Amino acid sequence: MKGAVAARLIYRPGMTAEEELAPVLSLLRREHDVLPFLGQQLGAARAAFRLLPDETFGQLATSPDFRPPELGGPPIWLQLEAEGGASGVLIVVRPRADGELWAITPGARAGGDSNLI
Repeated sequence: MKGAVAARLIYRPGMTAEEELAPVLSLLRREHDVLPFLGQQLGAARAAFRLLPDETFGQLATSPDFRPPELGGPPIWLQLEAEGGASGVLIVVRPRADGELWAITPGARAGGDSNLI
């Protein structure tokens, strides 16, 4: 990961999580042609941050290697292993605005739904 992406999130009181994450997403898009989403590679221009559903967090939390991202810290790249030898990567971040986990996913759905995984 390039040094600039490792920078902490910038938060000001009253910001939404989307506002806090926008500069990080922009930086990821500038520095990478593709970004991982589980077993796929997404064109960086198509990628977006989405709120990680509770059931997905529950699955991540069962991994012995999982450590939640630091509140307001840089995005982390999680290597996930599945049964049968399949693997994938998930980029996860935790903005101060809401303290929730957000992940890089394929772009937003029509209707503005921010949950995906």
